[in-house]
Amino acid sequence: AGVRRIEATTGLGVLRLIAENEALISDTSKELKASVISELPRRASALQAELRNAKKEIETLNGRLAASRTESIRNGARDVGGLRVIAVELKDGTPDMPRSICDEFKASDPLSVTVIATVSGDKLTFAASCGKDAVARGAHAGNILKRLSSVVGGGGGGRPDSASSGGKNPDKLNEALGIIPDIVQEMIK
Repeated sequence: AGVRRIEATTGLGVLRLIAENEALISDTSKELKASVISELPRRASALQAELRNAKKEIETLNGRLAASRTESIRNGARDVGGLRVIAVELKDGTPDMPRSICDEFKASDPLSVTVIATVSGDKLTFAASCGKDAVARGAHAGNILKRLSSVVGGGGGGRPDSASSGGKNPDKLNEALGIIPDIVQEMIK
């Protein structure tokens, strides 16, 4: 108890360590385009600020992209027993885009049942949501995705109003999306 380890460099090792540190500082100065070493902290801070601003801008643009896709997706809704059912594959989207689109539909349309799928390589990801009135009529996002996941060889589920799942068989995606209206019809009262 209370034992401490101390590491030290002595003799010619100190000169080697100093040379390595100077080379590291020099390389860092070149990468950060700092003409003198004393500018390193300021350049590093400026670079971090640029990165934060770029991330915010990307988030804003992704939000706008999701909003523009939301309108085109909304136009493809099918009427199933008075509910607006949307079942689509989202191509070229970001990983969080399906969830944000589903949340948008859930908030803006209480009669919506939305399932959005994305494919990345040989992996499927589903996001689903049901509006407040759709849930009251018996729609359940988690149960919808459980049924879909069995078709595409995956698993998942969630709450009545929001769920996510995955699958391993992208070849069956169209089949899975095609049965969603039937699943919803069986659920509603």
